[in-house]
Amino acid sequence: PAPLRPSLAALGEGRVVYTDGTGEVVVLKGDPVSGELEVERVYQLRRDRERGIGSEGRRLHGVFLDDLEQERRSELRAAKAGFQAQLEEARAKGEGEEALDAAAARLARAGGADVLVPLLGPEHPTLDRRAAAIGLAEGGYRCALPHVAELIRRYSGGSRGRSLTELAARLIQRPLDPEDSGAAAAALEAWCAEHPLQDRYQRVAPR
Repeated sequence: PAPLRPSLAALGEGRVVYTDGTGEVVVLKGDPVSGELEVERVYQLRRDRERGIGSEGRRLHGVFLDDLEQERRSELRAAKAGFQAQLEEARAKGEGEEALDAAAARLARAGGADVLVPLLGPEHPTLDRRAAAIGLAEGGYRCALPHVAELIRRYSGGSRGRSLTELAARLIQRPLDPEDSGAAAAALEAWCAEHPLQDRYQRVAPR
């Protein structure tokens, strides 16, 4: 079949639909005052012949137009719940930091940075601050880097310190020595000083 190409079509009542050729479908509407286009809905066209097996209403054509807004909201709710559950378990048992870090990273990538950023404050327990910093760094958030520098020092000489150093190096796109935690942390702090934070949700690397 011929490759899909970007296209734009009118829907009426000031609305148009745009497809980018990858299966993403964007419905836009014109603002009645400014005349500017605004995104109304975003869908993803997917083929899944296995979906709905066993249900009476199964659609055998296997083609679905999924609402990405609802999908992302569901992912965010699940990520928030997963992080909270892991945090409570780690607090209660005093263990499970790796699972907590992974849950924090999933939350950051799902769009939940606004849940994690407040946990960086000094009034929060060390466990919370640590998980928030690592999760936000995994999501590419600049505000986490000073806290990552502290963690690199804390985990000096260990595998965790090396992995955090490598993560920081990828984010700032500068070499950091994973075998010299002190020098790596100092270099990261220097980079942060050279690049003042413009916005609390500023990113230093794409997702």
